[in-house]
Amino acid sequence: MKFSGYVFGSILGLSLAAMSPAQTAAPVTAPPPNPKALEAVNRGDAAFAKKDLNEAIRQYQSAQQIDPHFAPAFVHCGDVMVINHQIDQARDQYQSAINLGTTDTQAYMRHARCVYQLGDVDGAIRDCDQAIVIDMRCFDAYMFRGGCYLFKGDAETAAADYSETVALEPKNSNTWYNYGMSQVALNNSQLQWFAFDQVVKLNPKFAMGYCRRGAAYIDLGKPEEGLADANKSLELSPSEPFAHYLVGRAQLDLKKMPEAMSAENKAIELNPKYTAAFICRGVIYERNNDMDHAIADYRKALECDPASTLAQDNLRAALQRQNPEPHRMDRRQ
Repeated sequence: MKFSGYVFGSILGLSLAAMSPAQTAAPVTAPPPNPKALEAVNRGDAAFAKKDLNEAIRQYQSAQQIDPHFAPAFVHCGDVMVINHQIDQARDQYQSAINLGTTDTQAYMRHARCVYQLGDVDGAIRDCDQAIVIDMRCFDAYMFRGGCYLFKGDAETAAADYSETVALEPKNSNTWYNYGMSQVALNNSQLQWFAFDQVVKLNPKFAMGYCRRGAAYIDLGKPEEGLADANKSLELSPSEPFAHYLVGRAQLDLKKMPEAMSAENKAIELNPKYTAAFICRGVIYERNNDMDHAIADYRKALECDPASTLAQDNLRAALQRQNPEPHRMDRRQ
């Protein structure tokens, strides 16, 4: 299961390039670690730095045997197992650290990412809850929990969590983007516009930020502004189907049918399963009184997404328009 890349990011957020086990060491209050266990962890870190993952794991497990109460040995081992695609074993390593009473929020967050990967979204939320109990300013916990709630369809709670991330890191364009996506789910066009406006102000190279602000503009009845944002997105990412789709939507609202048709054709060329583009192109065909092609596009949209109520409604209306029922005669004398 996945969130869209900009909503949830990497499911585990770990890579050899981006993290080091030494950065995740859990603070230990008592008792102090066995010196030999600490030496083994340091050897594991050195092996990790050389990208010798198996040796790193062996050293961390050696540290665990020397001192079963040294939580960092379990956290570091879990980190490397994640990179080694051993998600079940990594989860167990983080759980061992948690069972030792660690107050390292990252142990909970690493565990949350593992259980989410394994399909336990509610378990991931519980881990985030605990991380927030430990540290009410735990940015990662609010961010990840918001993504979990959005996945579960609870956009209001997701929006509340993303609001916390915005408060904690107001100059982070990704936090504003995620908050904006929660407002997309809530169909709040005004707050969508506000969030994505912050995104592009903070990161003028964020192509999808322009797309999303453009979509909000169109929903707010401002197709000229929406078209400008879609075109700006295409300058940054010429092959983005969503941007071409938005160009089509804006041109449709501006009653520029050839331009709208061209844009939707391009969106479908780039993404042959693009339900929304087929629907929009169907509307363009209808405006041109080409009902056969409109009906074909609505049917294609339903092939792509059988649950699309908009495609169902448009198809039903188009069929009725093409074949209207004969007027009934009043036979009363």
